[in-house]
Amino acid sequence: MLTFKVQGVESIQGDYDEFNLQVSRATNYGLKSLASELIPALQRHIQSDVYAAYTPERYRRRFDQPQYGRSIYSEKNMNWNLVNRSGGQRSVEFTYEPNGRNALYPNADYYPDGDTIIDVLQEDKGYLWRGMEGIGKERRFWDNFVDEVLKEGDKWFVAGFNGYDRELQAVTDGALTREGNDYRLDPTYEVRRS
Repeated sequence: MLTFKVQGVESIQGDYDEFNLQVSRATNYGLKSLASELIPALQRHIQSDVYAAYTPERYRRRFDQPQYGRSIYSEKNMNWNLVNRSGGQRSVEFTYEPNGRNALYPNADYYPDGDTIIDVLQEDKGYLWRGMEGIGKERRFWDNFVDEVLKEGDKWFVAGFNGYDRELQAVTDGALTREGNDYRLDPTYEVRRS
């Protein structure tokens, strides 16, 4: 008769639990790293794709005169949150809600929501300002912002993840996907312990 005695199972479970805790904490840092890049990225695209593409002659931008209202560039229009999902999943929710209020122009509050303003700027259609039929060019700032996030988002996440714990090193295949108006960072990550 052979008798086997297995020792060390408790330490294997302990190592596993410790590793999961490390990965969980590094994931939070990775998500925060990703989220912290979203507002500056959107502001870059507003600056380059909207403001630099057109200089108004018939009105003053709130960007230059914030006392008249919040510009589309304002960080107050943008917000991100880390969200805990079912099954232990976590995600970043980013919102952007510009408005058309401008104290200089009493009929500037025509647009019902931020999505309408985004669409008007991107498509150069639907201007409700008197005398503004469009500027003659699309300014695809939101689409360009989304493209940048799809291209760079996994790198922003990995930089934060790897920066949290030098012992853990994640690499990614860079797979981001779109589901309707939502975008999911669903890359496959390989985490190595050095």
